[in-house]
Order: sequence, then structure tokens, then C-alpha cells
Amino acid sequence: MVEPGDLDSAFMSGFTETNVAAVESAHAAASSSAREGPVAKQRAETAAKAEARKAAKASKPAVVKPPASVPAPAAAADTEREAKHKLLKRVEGYRKLKPGLKPCGRAWCTASSSMQDIEDEVASAQHQLGEQPTTGLATNFLVNSLAAFEVLTQTYNPMALNLKGLGDFSKMKEAEFAPLVEEFMIKHGASLSLPVEVRIVMAIGSVVSLVHIANTNPAVAEALANHVNAPAPPPGVGQGM
Repeated sequence: MVEPGDLDSAFMSGFTETNVAAVESAHAAASSSAREGPVAKQRAETAAKAEARKAAKASKPAVVKPPASVPAPAAAADTEREAKHKLLKRVEGYRKLKPGLKPCGRAWCTASSSMQDIEDEVASAQHQLGEQPTTGLATNFLVNSLAAFEVLTQTYNPMALNLKGLGDFSKMKEAEFAPLVEEFMIKHGASLSLPVEVRIVMAIGSVVSLVHIANTNPAVAEALANHVNAPAPPPGVGQGM
């Protein structure tokens, strides 16, 4: 038989254990809530900022880039037509300057020809105008180079070479040099085509060189003066009947 005191003791014991469990559960919940509170708050703030950025981006007007300007086909055609006209005028001037010019193809280009064909025509005409006769030209270049080498040794001569009269002696031997130089040119298939700028420089250089030689060599000056002051032949002399 259970005594009343034992019941009270068991009740109090059960009540105490229940209270302790409830207190511990409440404490654990409070601790968990305390730990998760800052994290949840930070997550909420981050989400709010993301939403604000989305809203600002949505409210910003979209920037529309203007389309790239594309030249009208008519304008491009006019530009090409004008370029063709200029090149064809240049070819026409070259043909008047030297009637013996030959076309690049079967016939001369016209306004209906392609731009590439017209450019090739201009290049071909310029090449023909710049062609120089190689007969005697290479020999003359060799003789003048030897004369220039003689002048150079007068100011710079580390080997102490005595080349006085080399230019004059080379000029005397020009007839012997000519066949050898021409054979060399034929063997190597050498040809010469000079741009107009180079030909102008060569012409000016030739005049300057001639004046310099005439001013330093009295014999050359006298021969040049006689050539300049020579009377012109009367009309009809030297012409065929």
C-alpha cells in the first residue's frame, strides 16, 4: 500500500523534472534564436538591397545605340566613278606624252572597266614611261662610278691609293667596257624603269655635276662654252629632200 507521503514525493519529483526540461528547452530555443537573429537580419538586408538594385535598373531608361552609318550605295558609286575618271585622265595624258604606249591588256580601259584593271593600266603606262635604254647606260654608269671613286680617294684614302687620272683613263677605255657590260646585262636579263621622281633628280644631278666640272676644269668650260655659243644650222640643213 502506497503511503500519501510517497505520492507527494513522486509528484514533486516529476514536477521538478518537467520544469527543468521546459527551462532547458526554452533556453535552447532562446540561444538558437539569438544565434540566428543577426544572420537572418543580414540576409533580409541583402535581399532588400538586391530588390532595390533591380528596381533602379528597371526604372533607368534603356540606352539605344544609333545604328552605324552605312554609306548609301549611290554615294559609293559616285566616289568610285570619280576615282575611275581621274585615273583614266592620267592614262590619257600619258598616251599623249608618249604615243607609242601599249595597253596593259588587249585594249585600253574605259569607264566600264573595273577599278583594279584601271589601276593596272596606270601602273603599266608609268612603267613604260620610265623605261630607259640599257645600251650604253650601264657602261656610262660604270665609268662615272670610277671617276667618283677617284674623287673619293682624294678625301678618304685609308689604303693610300694613287688613283689620279682614273676617271679620264676609264673614259678612254669606255669602248672596251661596253661589250662586257652589255653582255652582263643580257645574261642577267637586266632592265631599267625609273619613276619620274628619280629621273628628275638624275637630270638635276647631271646639270649640277656638269657645272661643277666646268668651273673646276678650264678645258671643259671652254668646250661647254663653244657648244652653247655654236650657231644654229640654217633651215633645211640636215633634212631630207
